[in-house]
Parts: sequence; structure tokens; C-alpha cells
Amino acid sequence: MLGVMVLAAGGVLASAGSASAIVEPPAGGWDHTWSAYGATVYVEEHDDIISLCDSSANGHAATARVEWLYPSGNAYWMVPAKGGNGTCSTQKASTGANLPEGETIYLEFSGDGTNYRKVSFFNDH
Repeated sequence: MLGVMVLAAGGVLASAGSASAIVEPPAGGWDHTWSAYGATVYVEEHDDIISLCDSSANGHAATARVEWLYPSGNAYWMVPAKGGNGTCSTQKASTGANLPEGETIYLEFSGDGTNYRKVSFFNDH
């Protein structure tokens, strides 16, 4: 059985009056970006940065599960700090969300509370 760690911290960056959530990209840009069902996930492998943004005013907060199987198996959930449209949550190694190097990281996320998109990436740096 995989261990579970719940993290719900993060910063929020959204311009006033904007309907979309925005996160500041790292210096080299994001390594991966996926969007579906009113949520967007941004990944920067260096420093293990994962940002989840809620981009739909549908009454549901975006959620994401971040999971890996090796070497020990672990997972954590992300929910935007304010829990609604235009908010983002960011986790990174420096805040305790360290991802193992040389392993596949699985993400499952949703912005509507019903449909989930599953994606993965190989964390090689």
C-alpha cells in the first residue's frame, strides 16, 4: 500500500478580473504542461516544481494526485489555496514535495470533480 502525504500549501498568482489562473514560469520555462476539465498542471523537473491551477468557474476546486512507485512509493494531493477559479497551488522540493530522480511520476487531475486526466513524466533532472 502506498503511503499518502497531504499537502495543501502554495502561492496564488492571478490578475484581478482575470478568469484564468496564471503561475510564474521558472527561468527556463515549464518542462510539461497539461490541461483538462477546468484544470492546468505545470511541471518543472529541476527543483521538482508542480503547480496546479483551477481555470473554470464551475463550483469545483481543481485537485491533483501526484504519485510515484519507486523507490518507496508515495503520493500527495494538491488543491489550490483558495479552492476555486483563478487560484493555483505550487509544491516543490524546497517545501517538502521532493520527487525521486530517475523515476516515472504519475499525475491525475481534475477541475470538475468528475472527470480526471491521467498523465506521467520521467523525472530525469
